[in-house]
Amino acid sequence: MPASEFRAHRQEASQPGRYAHLRDVRSGDLDYSISFISSLPGVEQSEIEFLLMVSDAHDYPDSHSFLASVSSHETTDQVATLIRKCQEPRRLSRLSIHDALMVIDNLMSPAALSTNHSEFNSTSEEDTPESEGLNEFDDSFDFGDGYEWESCPQSASLLHEMRNRDLQTASAHGFQVGYIEDSIGKSIVSVSCQIAQLDISNDALRAWGIDRSENLILLIRYPRSYQSLQEILQTREISLSGIEMRVGLCEYSFTSPHVARDIFKGDKMLPNEKDLSSDLDMQPRLRDLFISYSLHHVLNERFLAIAKLRRDFNLSWTGAELFCHEMQGKTIDPAGPDEKYWAVDEWLTPVPHLMESDHFANAVMKVELMSLPLLAMQYTLRHFVRCPQFCLVCHCKTGDRFESLKPYVCSRGLCLFQYLELGLGASIECEVRSKPMVVDLLVSLAYASAISGHLESFPDGLRLKVPLKNSYASDQTGEMQNTDLITRALLDPVTMILSGSGVEKLDSGDWIMIRDAEPAQPTVTWHCQVTRIPLKASDFILSDPVKITNQITSPLPTATQNWIPPYSNVTKHHVRFSRYDQDFEALSTQDKRGAIKLLLDTLPSISQLANLLGESSTRGLRSCLEGKVSPAAFDLLRWIIASNRSYIVHETEKSAHHHEQMTKHVRFRFIQGAPDREQHFLKAVQTHAKDIQPSTISAWHGSPLYNWHGILREGLHFRKIANGRANGNGIYLSDNFATSLSFSTRAMGSRNWPQSVLDMQYVISLNEIVNCPDKFVCKMPHYVVQFIDWIQPRYLLVGGKVSSLQPVTPFGVSPPQGPKAEQPMSKAGFINLTEDDDDGPSQTKANIESCEEAPQSIPSNPSVNSSSDSLLFCKNGCQALE
Repeated sequence: MPASEFRAHRQEASQPGRYAHLRDVRSGDLDYSISFISSLPGVEQSEIEFLLMVSDAHDYPDSHSFLASVSSHETTDQVATLIRKCQEPRRLSRLSIHDALMVIDNLMSPAALSTNHSEFNSTSEEDTPESEGLNEFDDSFDFGDGYEWESCPQSASLLHEMRNRDLQTASAHGFQVGYIEDSIGKSIVSVSCQIAQLDISNDALRAWGIDRSENLILLIRYPRSYQSLQEILQTREISLSGIEMRVGLCEYSFTSPHVARDIFKGDKMLPNEKDLSSDLDMQPRLRDLFISYSLHHVLNERFLAIAKLRRDFNLSWTGAELFCHEMQGKTIDPAGPDEKYWAVDEWLTPVPHLMESDHFANAVMKVELMSLPLLAMQYTLRHFVRCPQFCLVCHCKTGDRFESLKPYVCSRGLCLFQYLELGLGASIECEVRSKPMVVDLLVSLAYASAISGHLESFPDGLRLKVPLKNSYASDQTGEMQNTDLITRALLDPVTMILSGSGVEKLDSGDWIMIRDAEPAQPTVTWHCQVTRIPLKASDFILSDPVKITNQITSPLPTATQNWIPPYSNVTKHHVRFSRYDQDFEALSTQDKRGAIKLLLDTLPSISQLANLLGESSTRGLRSCLEGKVSPAAFDLLRWIIASNRSYIVHETEKSAHHHEQMTKHVRFRFIQGAPDREQHFLKAVQTHAKDIQPSTISAWHGSPLYNWHGILREGLHFRKIANGRANGNGIYLSDNFATSLSFSTRAMGSRNWPQSVLDMQYVISLNEIVNCPDKFVCKMPHYVVQFIDWIQPRYLLVGGKVSSLQPVTPFGVSPPQGPKAEQPMSKAGFINLTEDDDDGPSQTKANIESCEEAPQSIPSNPSVNSSSDSLLFCKNGCQALE
C-alpha cells in the first residue's frame, strides 16, 4: 500500500519540533506532496514556503524521487542554490519523507547556507541509495530509427555523469533543472525559469495571457537513456532522433511527474496510474502558451537541424534558421552556405540576462561537452521572449522595422496562408464574442484606409477569389464593362432563380455578384451563392442576397408568398453578373483596395456575427456564415483580426488617465511596441526626468482616419513626409486637443464601413511621454519627439456618431422568408445601407490577440462628442506637421 504508507510517513513528519530549521510540515495543496516553511538565518521576514512532491506514489518508498520547489514568487540566490542542490541526482532518491526533510533541514542550516557550492551532484555514492542501473548498449545495436550505435558501451555511472554535467551546466546559467527516470532508463528532463526573470512588461504579459508569477517550463523526453548533444547531432537522420520537447506554463518550477509523462503519451495512461486518475486533476499542470503550436513545431521539427547547421558551418542562430528554412528538400552545397546566411544575431532592444549567453558561441566549448537542456532552453527563450520578431510559421526573423507587441508572420504569402489555415492567429470566434467593439474598430479602420487609397499591405497568399476587377470601378460609375466575363441573365427576385444562356458555366457553390443590366438605373448590387440546379439546365437557384448597395428608384412588383411560383406568374429582371473567380493577388494595388472595400461591404455587422455565434455554441463562424458570406469576405475578416499587432481593449470604466475628453469619446486601451518597450520607456524616464515632477506628461496625436490602420500595425513613426516638417523630424504631438483634432479631421468626408456602430469621424491617441521638452526637436508650438522609446501610447479615442442602420429592399422587392430552412438567418440582417459614392483605399501590417476579457456588448449608442479641449496630433502615423 504505497499511497497509505506515504500518508502515514507524512503524518509522522508533521509532528512539531522534529526539524531544527523546518516548521509547519503538512500536506501540500497537491496530492502526494509535503509543504513546509523555513527561514533564512539572520534575515527578517524571510519565511519561505517549500513544496516537496514525490515522483510517483506507487514507487514510494523503494524507487521514487522527490521534486522540490518554492511557492514564493521571488527567491534569493541562497534559496535558488538550495533548490538546485535538492534536485541533484540521487540526493533525494529513495529516501523516506523524514529522511528527505532531514537532508533539506541540514541544507538550511547557517553553515550550509554560508557555503556557495554550486556543483551539481556533489553527493557521494554513500550519501544516498544507488539509483537504478541503465542497460549497457551492445555493440552496433540497431534501434531501427535510421542509425546504429557504434561500439561504445557506456555504464550507468557514465550516463549519469554525462546527464549530471549537462544539468549542472544549465543550472549554472540560472535555470531550475530536474529529471525523472523510469526503471529502464528512459528519462524526462525539466528546465524552467520564472517569467519575472525575463523582463517582459506587464502590458505584454496581459496581452499574452500570462501571469508574472508563473514559470516557463521546457520538458525534454529522451526515447531511451539519456544522450549527449554530440550523440544526437551525429544521428544520420536528425529528424529520427526521437527527442521530443514540450513547453508550457506552471505555477511551480516543476510540473508533476504524472503530468510530464502524460504530456508525452497523450491520453494514454499506464496501468499502474489508473487508480490515481482522480488525483491527477490536483497535480501541478502545464498550460499552453499563446504560441504553443509554433514553439512545439520549431523545437520538434527544426531545432536539432538548426543546431546541426550551427555546428557544421559555425552559423549564428539567425543564419542557421534561414538556411534551414530555405534549404528544405534541397542538397547542401559542399562549399557551404552563401554570404546571406552569415548574419549575426542582433536584437532591436537589449535582452534579459538569461538570454545574454549563447551556449554555441563559446568557441572554446567542445560539442561533446555542450548541454542539450541548456541549449534547448536558450533557444526556447529566443522564440518566446522575442516572439514578435519571428515568423510563427517559418520561424525566421521577419525583418520588420517595427517590433510589435504580438507575433505574426513574415512577408511570405505561404506563411500567411498557413498561419490562418493552421489557426495560429487570434480565434475569430473568440474575438467577435469577447471584443466586438475592437473588431468593429479594426474593420472600420481597414475600410477607411482602403476606400481612401492609402492601404499598402494586403492579404496576399490567402488565395482570395473576387469578382471581375471592372466591377470595382463600377462601384462609382454604376457600369460593369462588357467583357466575356460579364454575363447577361434574367433574375426572378422572388424565387431567386437565375436563368439564361450564359449561366451554364456556373457550378453549385459558386459566388457571383449581380447588378442591374440597365446602366441608366441607379446601381444595385447583390452577392449570392449558387445553391442548386433545378430541373432546367439553364436555371440556377441562388441563395438569399447578402449585400445590397443602392436602392433602385423604380421598384419592381411585390414578391408573392410562394417560394417558387409558376414561371408564368414571375416577373424576371435583366441583370449582369460576374463570378468570384479572379485572383486577388493578380490585381493592381488600386484594384486590390477596391476589392477589399467591396468584400467588407458584404459583411454583416459585428453584433450580427456575435448573435450568430450565440445561436450555435458548437459551430465555428465560417460554418455559421455558409451561404451568407463569401469565403473571400470571411478570410479577409480573419486577416484583419489576426494581423492586428497592437493590444486593444474597449473600456467603459473611468480611466486612471482621467481627462475631460475621455468621457466624451468611445475609449480603447491601446498598447503597442516590443514586449519590453515599457521597460525602455521607464528607463528613459529615470535617466532624463528622474528629478522632474511630474516625470511624464500626456500629449495627443491626431492623424487622418485612413492612417490608423497602418499605425496599429507599424506604430507611430516619421519615415514618411506628407505635409512637410516645419518644426523638424520627429513624431508630432500636442498638449492641445483642438490642435490634434484639426489634423485628425482633415480627411473627413470619406465613407465609413456601413455596418459599424462607431461610424467614426476621427481617431486620436492619448500618449504618455518623457517630461523633458528641452531635449525634444521642438517644444513650441508643438512637441516634436525624435525618440520613439520616449512615447508610450495609452488610449485611442474615437469620435463620431451612431447611425441607425435600416435595411434596404433589393430591386424594390423583399426576398421571401420561405422554405429555405437551411439558411435560418434573416436577409434583413445582411442587407446594407444605401451607399454614397466612394473614393478609394489604406495601409497595414499584422498579429494575434488573446481573448481574456469578459464578453463585451456593443453599446446601442456610443455617441461621441467632438468638443475641443487639449490633446495631441500628428500625421500618417507621425507624419509630422507642416
